[in-house]
Amino acid sequence: MVDSGASRSFIDKAFVQSHAINLRLKASPRPLAVVDGRSISSGDVTHETAPVQLEIGAHTEDIQLDVTSLGQY
Repeated sequence: MVDSGASRSFIDKAFVQSHAINLRLKASPRPLAVVDGRSISSGDVTHETAPVQLEIGAHTEDIQLDVTSLGQY
């Protein structure tokens, strides 16, 4: 596992669309900056997933992910 240094959990917009993951509008848009402090080119984060269940081995938790364009990652 790689520590990206992200302060939240993110999911790619194309992945969400191709897997029909339910979304909801965030209460207020959240600005997002890349590693050098610039605003991300895809703009503010306006949507988040409904809670989804994350399973890693025997560990399970419900999380919400902010939706943005992550490019090839």
